[in-house]
Amino acid sequence: MDHLLKQFVPEARDLLDKSSEALLTLEKNPADGEAINRLFRSVHTLKGTAGIFEIPSFTKLLHAAEDILNLVREDQLALDPELVDQLLAGIDVLAHWVEWLHEKGELPNDAASVGERCVAVYRQRLKASAPAPAAAAVDEAAETGPGANWLATLPEADQLAAVRLLAELGNDARLLAIAYDPDPQCFYNGEDPLFTVKQMPGVLSVAMEWRQDWQTLCEGDPFSCRVRLRVLADASRDAAGELFRYVSEQVDVREVRLAELLSFSVTPLPADSEAIVAQWREDAADHDWMALANAAEQASDREDSIGSSARLIRTLLEAPNPPIDGVVAIIERLGASPEAEPRPGDSPVRQLSEESLGALVLQVQQAIIATEPGSQEWRNRLAAVVETLGRVVYVEFQRDVRDELEQAFEATLAANAAEPLLTALSQILSPAPAIAAEASVSAAAATVDTPRRDGEKVLKVEQSRVDAIMDLVGELVVAKNALPYLARRAENEFGCRELAREIKHQYGALDRISQAMQGAIMHIRMMPVGTLFQRYPRLVRDLSRKLGKDIELVIEGEDTEADKNVIEALSDPLLHIMRNSLDHGIELPDERGAAGKRRTAQIKLKAFQEGDRVCIEVSDDGRGIDPAHIRRKAVEKGLIDEARAAGLNDRESVQLVFMAGFSTRDEASDLSGRGVGMDVVRTTVEHMGGDIALDSEVGRGTRILLRLPLSMAVTRVMMVEVADMLIGIPMDTVIETVRVPKGSLRRFKQAEMFTLREALVPLVRMRERLALPRHEAERDSEAVLVCRLYGAPIGLVVDDFNVGIEVVLKPMTGLLAGLPGYAGTAVLGNGQVLLVLNLKELL
Repeated sequence: MDHLLKQFVPEARDLLDKSSEALLTLEKNPADGEAINRLFRSVHTLKGTAGIFEIPSFTKLLHAAEDILNLVREDQLALDPELVDQLLAGIDVLAHWVEWLHEKGELPNDAASVGERCVAVYRQRLKASAPAPAAAAVDEAAETGPGANWLATLPEADQLAAVRLLAELGNDARLLAIAYDPDPQCFYNGEDPLFTVKQMPGVLSVAMEWRQDWQTLCEGDPFSCRVRLRVLADASRDAAGELFRYVSEQVDVREVRLAELLSFSVTPLPADSEAIVAQWREDAADHDWMALANAAEQASDREDSIGSSARLIRTLLEAPNPPIDGVVAIIERLGASPEAEPRPGDSPVRQLSEESLGALVLQVQQAIIATEPGSQEWRNRLAAVVETLGRVVYVEFQRDVRDELEQAFEATLAANAAEPLLTALSQILSPAPAIAAEASVSAAAATVDTPRRDGEKVLKVEQSRVDAIMDLVGELVVAKNALPYLARRAENEFGCRELAREIKHQYGALDRISQAMQGAIMHIRMMPVGTLFQRYPRLVRDLSRKLGKDIELVIEGEDTEADKNVIEALSDPLLHIMRNSLDHGIELPDERGAAGKRRTAQIKLKAFQEGDRVCIEVSDDGRGIDPAHIRRKAVEKGLIDEARAAGLNDRESVQLVFMAGFSTRDEASDLSGRGVGMDVVRTTVEHMGGDIALDSEVGRGTRILLRLPLSMAVTRVMMVEVADMLIGIPMDTVIETVRVPKGSLRRFKQAEMFTLREALVPLVRMRERLALPRHEAERDSEAVLVCRLYGAPIGLVVDDFNVGIEVVLKPMTGLLAGLPGYAGTAVLGNGQVLLVLNLKELL
C-alpha cells in the first residue's frame, strides 16, 4: 500500500465516524444546523480526498450522499428515520470498502454493483423531491444549468474551427459544450481545474468566466478558485464523464449540433450592408452557390460584422458536403434586430491571452506576499511565492529572474518586511499587459490583516513507530536496571566503593531520564475513551429499533484518557456488555409503563480515572438480574449442583453470569443465547490486568464496572524469592508484606490462614502451588505477601521479599504461549529472565 493510501485510510475512518455521529445527532434534533454542516463537511472532505485515487465506485457513492445532504441542508428534503437508515447503510458500505483498501489496496470485486444499488436508492429519494439537485452525475445530467449561451462569446477563430469540423463530419455530428464551475475550495481537495480541462480530448476552445462575487486581489482570498471554465470539445460523453467523474456535480455537459452553434455565431449587420445582404439572398434563392461563395470571398477581408458573416458562409460552402440549410439559415437571420440577438458584451465571459493569465498569476503572488510579516507561515509562503514567480515569469515572459528574486527574498527576510520583494515584483510586472492595472497591489497592502494560525500543531505518526520507540525505552529500562548489579559487584567483588558510589550516582540520573522518556512516550500513546464510546450510539440505535425498545444512551467522561492498546482491547468486552444490556436488561416500553417506569429506558456509559486505573461503568435502569432465576439456570445447564446453588447468597448468585457456558436464553439468537459472552469479558479484562464488578437489583437495573491499568506498556512488579528463584507479582494486586510467626498460623481442615487486623487471610504456599521442593529446614516465621484477589485478601507464602521494579512485560511465545498462570516474562538488569505470575489464573 502506497504512502498516500496509508494516510487516506485513517482519515477516512475518522471522517466516517464523524459522519455517523453527526447523523445520529440530526436524527434526534433535525434542526441542529451545526450537525448538518458538520456532516456535509465530513462527506465533502472525504469525497475530495478520495478523488486522488482510482476508486470511482467510492467517489460516486459519496457524490450521491452529498446530493441528499445538500437538499437536507437546504430544507428541501426531510431527514426521516428511513433516510437515516439509508445514509447509515451507505456509511457502512464505505467503511467496509475502507477496510478493503487497508488490507488489499483496492475495492472488493462487487464494489461497482453494491455502489450502484446504494446510489439508485439515493437517486430515487432525489427524484421524489423537488427541485432536483445540481449535482447529478455527468452521464445523467439534465439539460439545465448554466446553458450554452457562452458559445456566443467564443473567439471567431474557435467558432470557425468548430463550424468547419461539424460541416465536414455531417448532419449527425455534434460537439460537447462543457460548463465547469469548480468548487471555490477545490485547491484544498487536491483538484486543479485548469489541468483537468487540459486533459479533455479534442478541445476546440476554452473560455474563462469570473464569478459574480469577485473581489480585488487585496481583499479576496488568493487560495480560493474564483473562475468558471467553459470548454468546447470534439469528444464523447463517456470521455467527459471519465475525466470529470470526481467533480461531476460541478459540471454541466450538453451536446451542440451545427444549427445551434450557428445560432450563437450570427450577429446583426450594420445598416450600410443591406446591398451585400440582398445580393447574398438573391444568390441563395437562385441556388447559385458559386456566386455566393465568390461574394463571401470578396467581403471576408472586412473587419466588421459583415466580414465575420462572410467568413462563416465561406467556411460552410468549402465543406465537402456543404450544409445548405445552415447557409440559408444564416442569410435569413442576417439583419435581424439587435434586441433579438445575443450580445456578447452582456456575457461575463472574458477571453484572456496566456500572457494576461501569466500577469494575473503574478498579481495573486503579490497579494500573498502582502500578508502579516514575521511569522513562520509568512516565511514559508514567501519561499513558495519566489519559486512560483520564477517559473511563471520564465514560462510566460521568457525571462529568467530567479537570481534577482532570490536576492529580494533574502533582503525581505533580513528586513522582516515585504517591501523588497514587492518592489522586485513591481519591476517584473512593469512590461506585463494592461490587465495588471485593474488589480495592482502597492506596498501599502503589507498592512492588510491576515488571520494567523497559531493553534496547536498536530503531527500524525504511525503507531508502529511509536511502538518501536516504546520498545527502545523498554530496552533502556533494562539497561538502566543493570547498574545497581554492577555497583554491588564493584563494591563486593572488587572492593571499589568509590566506583560503586559513582555508578549509583549515574544510575540515579539515568533513572530520572528514562522515567521522563517513559512518561513522554506513554503520554503520546494516550487517547480519550471517547474514540471508543462514539461507536455505541449507532449500536444502541440499530438494536433498539430492531428489538422495538425505546432507549436513550447517556455518555459521560469521554475525555478520560487511557493507553491506545487498552482502549482497543476494551472494544469487544464493552460490545458484549452493551448487547446484554439492550437484549436482557431493558424491558419493552409497555412493560416499563406497567411497572411505573418511563417508557424510554436509559443506558449510561461512563468513564473516569481512579488513581493509576481507568474505570468504565455501564449501567441501565432495566429489569435487573433475578438471583433465583440465575441459580435455576445454572443448575439446569449443569454448571453447579443444587447443593451449591442453595448455599449461594444473592450477590454470589449474580456472579454466576461470568461462568463459561452460562446463558438465560433457551434458544440462541443473533444477539445472545450461545453461552459465550460475560465469561469472555472477564477473561479479557483480567488478561489486561484489570477486574470487573457486577451489581444488580431486581426492578432497578444493573451496574457493571471495569477497572483497567492506564497503560499496559510498563508493568511494576514485586519480586519475591521462591526456591532460589525470583518470581514477579504484579504490584497492582499487592496490598502489603508481613512476616507471620509460626505460632500465629491456623489450620482449618486442609486450609492454612492467619489473622491480620482481626480478619482471616487464607494462605497459599507458592512452593507447593508451583510444584517446587519444600523447605528442608524449619523457620521461625513465614514471609507472606498479602494480595487482593476478587476483592478479598489472600496471603502468598514465599521464601523472602526482594524489591519492586518496573519491567517491560513480554507475553510468552511458542510452546509456552498457552501456559496458564503466567502473565509473561521480563529481562532483569543482570540478564536473568523473570517469570511474572497471573494470580487470577494460578490461584
